[in-house]
Amino acid sequence: MKKTWAILLETRCSLEKLFDTAQEMSLKMDRGVKISRNNFYRLFRNPFYYGSFLWNDEVYPGKHEPMITKADFDLAQRIIDGRSFPRAKTHVFAFTGLMRCGECGAFITAEEKTKHQKNGNTHHYTYYRCTRRIKRDCSEPPIRSDELEGQILNVLGKITIPPQFKEWAIKQLKEEHGKEKIDRDDITQTHRHNLDACTKKLDALFNMRLNEEIWP
Repeated sequence: MKKTWAILLETRCSLEKLFDTAQEMSLKMDRGVKISRNNFYRLFRNPFYYGSFLWNDEVYPGKHEPMITKADFDLAQRIIDGRSFPRAKTHVFAFTGLMRCGECGAFITAEEKTKHQKNGNTHHYTYYRCTRRIKRDCSEPPIRSDELEGQILNVLGKITIPPQFKEWAIKQLKEEHGKEKIDRDDITQTHRHNLDACTKKLDALFNMRLNEEIWP
């Protein structure tokens, strides 16, 4: 369940889509019973997950360890209800949404840091780090963008494309390009035919008007 809460809060998807994702993750209730769609929806309305419990339509503080914070629960309710809420204008970072934490599997986020030196110089850095939505005590440390880019380039540098695959890929691209060209030519020819037909009709109407065969 903790992972599904993290997905809901990070992607802000609908419960319907989240249920499909949970099905792919083979989420089950206690004793291995497969969870139904309605029961799944109700789970995300339950205050139990932020440390409280519901009794006679009243919410009371519990003594159990919460899975999420009250703020995250409230945010989830707004997401589920489809209510609009202000979103801070954020910078678009290159790798957010593409990678997950290597330790806990949560999404990574990024933030900018500015460091001012005593000599007056200012340095701007971008750090990527785990969102800790799945494991709050995740020990994966932040990493600077230049270091991350270096690691990515190092991995990419080790990737080689087999000659057979290269030849196959080029052949496929040429075939697809050929099909697209045929489609474009057919569409262009159809548009030209329609344009010629419209032009002939306009010319005929113009001549009929000059010959006083038709009146406005």
